[in-house]
Amino acid sequence: LAQPASASRTRQQTAARASHETAGPGEPGMATGRFPAWGDRAPSPLECALRYPVTLAILMPSDRLPCWIYRSPRQDEMYLYLAAEGAFDRLPPDLLERFGTPEFVMQLNLHPGRPLAREAVTTVMRQLRECGFHLQLPPKVTAHLYQGD
Repeated sequence: LAQPASASRTRQQTAARASHETAGPGEPGMATGRFPAWGDRAPSPLECALRYPVTLAILMPSDRLPCWIYRSPRQDEMYLYLAAEGAFDRLPPDLLERFGTPEFVMQLNLHPGRPLAREAVTTVMRQLRECGFHLQLPPKVTAHLYQGD
């Protein structure tokens, strides 16, 4: 007795679901929300990266660049972007003297699609890769004098 094609497909789908539910880490069963390698808890991104190195490439693609931003206490709106945290040894001594003691503002992961307030992100990324730092100068202020019109 031949069975309808739809019944055969239903049995195949049920068998596929059962195999996904018993799948181990890194197998399709991960979509079910179960993490056999870590018990009932979800793994941290670091644990995933250490266990499955390919995950690290997904978490931090090569077009992303971490940077640390510091502000100048001597000049308003002057910022220093560094390619490594606290890497002030790569700065010219005159620049560091003029900048003052850097005050940490934030850490960002730059990528070509991330907008920055006053700088082109591709320019900042290029400077960080080539020099290890990027100096953002304050905007030019122009005085608008009242002419008595």
